Amino acid sequence: FDDGSFYQYIRDTKQPQSIGSNLTRRIDRDKNGNIWIATADGLYKRSPKTPFSKNVFERFTNQPDNLNSLPSNDVTDVWCSRDNHVWVTMGGGGLAEFDGKKFTQYLPESSLSSKVFMGMHIDKRNRIWIITKNGLEVFDRSLKKFFHLDVNDGSANTNLSTYFSNE
Repeated sequence: FDDGSFYQYIRDTKQPQSIGSNLTRRIDRDKNGNIWIATADGLYKRSPKTPFSKNVFERFTNQPDNLNSLPSNDVTDVWCSRDNHVWVTMGGGGLAEFDGKKFTQYLPESSLSSKVFMGMHIDKRNRIWIITKNGLEVFDRSLKKFFHLDVNDGSANTNLSTYFSNE
């Protein structure tokens, strides 16, 4: 939406800078006005300087020989934090933080946890709540640590109210 028009961006194999996947899962905007797009084939960034009529994106994908690259191309969610870091969840790749230069991957240590992360929500305490195939993971950004919640375990339900508090 630029001049009152809507634009649709589709994968164009003849243009390498076009968006690489037609399956968009989530969109967010950072403090600099960049638009970040989570897709089934990587993470895409669109500069606010790029005219809306142009199908041009910067692409972030997994590069197996580069540990600083996106850990998995199956990006399920994206969130731009106040400190201008970009956080993504990935199907099979866990959670990753992009600081503008490199990606850092975070994986839960619990054997009950899954690495298939399907989406996230951030609470007022800056914790990241992540939906997985095996329940919920809560990532404490200050500790850089996961806490697993098994929603099928009845005893976990009695403690959920403390975790869901936004205070």
